Amino acid sequence: MDISLLLSIPGFLIYAQWQMRWVSESESGLRIPSLPSISYTLTLSSLSSFGPGLKIAHRASLVHPNYPSQCPDQGMVEEVLKSKTESGRAGGEGLSLEDLARLRVSRERVSESDLESERCRLDRVHEQVALGESALTWLLFAQKASILESSSSLSSSSSPSSIPLSYFTQWFGEERIPDGWTRPANTIGLLDARKIAGVVQQEIDRQR
Repeated sequence: MDISLLLSIPGFLIYAQWQMRWVSESESGLRIPSLPSISYTLTLSSLSSFGPGLKIAHRASLVHPNYPSQCPDQGMVEEVLKSKTESGRAGGEGLSLEDLARLRVSRERVSESDLESERCRLDRVHEQVALGESALTWLLFAQKASILESSSSLSSSSSPSSIPLSYFTQWFGEERIPDGWTRPANTIGLLDARKIAGVVQQEIDRQR
């Protein structure tokens, strides 16, 4: 069995909307009293629904609001760009790891200011999903060499890499491959993502 098919099975089990009905003899064309017919659908609405356990939607998304949303919130995309322009922090014209951590902290504060703050607070599973979002964004789009080497520090002197704002806008805001982007030269593995997520977590803890 193809490994990608095997890995997709949990997603179907978690998100698919399953339906079963009994097909009559007249519908099936067979001389059998009835047959079970099982079908499923997988939609963007399913993927964006909040819930406990392994559902991936969470209330610390960089560009999605704290309710089920199938499309990025353009106002939130603009807020990210505006906050970078006004902050004048390390990372030049792009987003640094420090910026990604700052955005996460900001989103969590918005969620916790909700009247239902207990419901909006991230659990352990969704906290890791949110960290993974930041880590994979960095690994896919950070420009300049030695991305993993630069993850050991967040200062501008030793971490020159950054995510171009145009990449962020086109990927998150327009949901398309950014102009001029090329795939990473090396395969991005779980250990790579875990390493970057750990760096982002350290910076989040520092900023809280």
